[in-house]
Amino acid sequence: MRRRPPARAQTWVVGPVLLAVGASAIVDPVAAQETVLSARLTADLTAADGSAEVRVEYRVRGAARGSTIPASVLDFGPAAAEDVRVGGTDVPLVVRAGAGVSRETDVPVEATDREDVGRVVVRYRVPSVVDADGGVLRGRIPVLTLDRPPDEAGPGLFLARLSLPAHWQVIEGFPTGLESVSEAGVHEVRLSVVPAMVGFRARTGGAWRPDLPLVLDAVAAAVVALFVLAGWRHLRREAA
Repeated sequence: MRRRPPARAQTWVVGPVLLAVGASAIVDPVAAQETVLSARLTADLTAADGSAEVRVEYRVRGAARGSTIPASVLDFGPAAAEDVRVGGTDVPLVVRAGAGVSRETDVPVEATDREDVGRVVVRYRVPSVVDADGGVLRGRIPVLTLDRPPDEAGPGLFLARLSLPAHWQVIEGFPTGLESVSEAGVHEVRLSVVPAMVGFRARTGGAWRPDLPLVLDAVAAAVVALFVLAGWRHLRREAA
């Protein structure tokens, strides 16, 4: 006859299972109750060095003030988010390596004028947004995204507003729908989902502004040219 295990042994076997089930019952409903009401991104690319200052703001239903929400951001080659900070307090955020090109962090929730809605604000710098693709400029802006579903998918869920140099002519946007508004150099796109990246292709329209490295190169070339000219004149005097 098979002997039944003692009651104490059953407790050790079943106990951890009950704890795991209890933990999931506590954590999962909280995350499920938090939904994104809106996401707003502003990016200033008017600096001459090809960088961008980015600000992302989320409004989250069911998020309590002082809690944190998991977030992630992807690196698109040299276009990567740096100096990530909490928008309201300017406190640096610890960003961890994730899977592949993903990086992860936990962002704090701030209070709003509604008790059932919290706010998440994050700022970061992308030092290398723009690169040259032949005669066209290509820009890629990583979007920090929250690990929470949308409250309701609609055209106004996500809004991106890009401030570009006024002489740039945007010829293509990603996602599609990036359009200029009344302000010079400002372009917007509205989407029903939050993308991992906002991109564009643009031409400079014939306008040209030298940046600092190019100016330094020009100065160095001018100095070399002066030395060559002086040496050439000296040789001519010696020959005469």
